[in-house]
Amino acid sequence: LTGHANLGWVRSQSADRTAMTWNLAAEYALGNSVDVMAEYYGEQHDKPWFGTGVRFAATEKLSFDASYSMQSGQAKAKLLTIGVKLAF
Repeated sequence: LTGHANLGWVRSQSADRTAMTWNLAAEYALGNSVDVMAEYYGEQHDKPWFGTGVRFAATEKLSFDASYSMQSGQAKAKLLTIGVKLAF
């Protein structure tokens, strides 16, 4: 089990806005090549998000991942991601 905590700062020149970003996350290795994750994250001026995901390491240099997140609030926004990572 691995835990993460991050703080950041983002500046948008086009929106003339700055904001603090943050996240709390945990990862758990199910086996040699599969990890599951959970994350709670957000930005200073917005409602927080909660997400879960899975990562599969096909080889040492190739991995695949997918995640699903929902933003809290009345009109809950949803986010689905699918990714591929190739290290070289």
